[in-house]
Amino acid sequence: MSSLSVISLLTGFLTAMVVISEFPSSSSSNGDDPPKKPQQSQKKPQEEEDKSKQIITQQENHLSFFSPIPQELIEACLSLIPRRDYPTISLVSRYFRRLIASSSLYQHRSLLNITDSVLYAFVGFPPFDYPRWFILHRNRNQSNSLQLRIIDTLQHFPFGSALVTIGQKMYVLGGCDGYRERTNGVFLMDCRTHRRRELRHMRGARYRAAVGVIDGKIYVIGGREKRYPDWVEVLDLKTGIWSSLIGPFPLGAREGEFETYVVMQQKIYLLDYSSCLSYEPRTRNWESCGMLREFWQRSSCVVDDMLYTIDPQFRLGSLVIVYDPREMNWRSVNVVGDLPHLFYYDSKMANFGGKLVILGTSQGRYTPGIKDICCVVIALEKRENGEIRGNVELVECVLTALSSPSIELCRTITF
Repeated sequence: MSSLSVISLLTGFLTAMVVISEFPSSSSSNGDDPPKKPQQSQKKPQEEEDKSKQIITQQENHLSFFSPIPQELIEACLSLIPRRDYPTISLVSRYFRRLIASSSLYQHRSLLNITDSVLYAFVGFPPFDYPRWFILHRNRNQSNSLQLRIIDTLQHFPFGSALVTIGQKMYVLGGCDGYRERTNGVFLMDCRTHRRRELRHMRGARYRAAVGVIDGKIYVIGGREKRYPDWVEVLDLKTGIWSSLIGPFPLGAREGEFETYVVMQQKIYLLDYSSCLSYEPRTRNWESCGMLREFWQRSSCVVDDMLYTIDPQFRLGSLVIVYDPREMNWRSVNVVGDLPHLFYYDSKMANFGGKLVILGTSQGRYTPGIKDICCVVIALEKRENGEIRGNVELVECVLTALSSPSIELCRTITF
């Protein structure tokens, strides 16, 4: 059954239930209201208001209390719909918004072995437009199967924010406001409904901090000078309380503004313009990672606890290279297939369900002319001899712009 058919079916269910809930109750045999005397038809304003509130409450809850269709059946129908349609369905009513945001729906999808990987990209068009959220959308009945579409319901977040994904949620921390001042704000973006809410602020304002999630806690590092005692803060996800970690802190990263960061083997790895560090929260141990810094670029991601990145200079003989933290060395990925000519220095990479996704522009940021954002999907294969092969599965133009796009970041959410 197609997603459009399921949506039509659910819409029919909803319409039928609204009609059923609006039938007046009566003890007469033909269902009509009994005749009223003229003096009975006039009610006090308070009575009219109470009745209106009662009708509104019944209409809001008719799906849960008066619906002849069990919620399990509705969840079963929703489970068959691609995840990309969920934000639209959540606009139907409050009931569907609560259902889309509930954990039971995703547990049902898990039991059916239905998962979707959804790529979110934060793209701007300087100097005129602030970065906005886009989603990599699969088209229906069009020549190009993938396209970046803007998410109108999501506001932009402060420039230079740190971002981490947990389940179907994104945590956005710090950044610069409109006056170029560092902020300590924290926002939670629910990717199930594309709504966001503000959380308890950090103690210190931060810009270009590093962030990682380990053992149910969010660690925020840097984003401000190291002389501050709250250079590292920790958010306990269970209690929602922030706390500061006491030093000593590493010698590098004095300014604390990081280019990129990842988590591998329960360690947070940080890259700035002059150094590369790792931090292990369980032992509170800091280490310098000189070998990692040699090839690590901002366009990178982690797959199976190994770091993949772009090497535009082909210093190891391949555009895509990988770092194994256990062996502490870099090696090339044998890419099979044709790769497009992109400006890979400004590209962004993400783990897309175990595959590599690269978003890059067809020309440099300052090159005149129309700019295309292309999407490259590479499937990874580990060979018996230890070689890692990358098979190019897809190369498509996903967005065309008249001005130069700037891809700030991309993240994958799995539903």
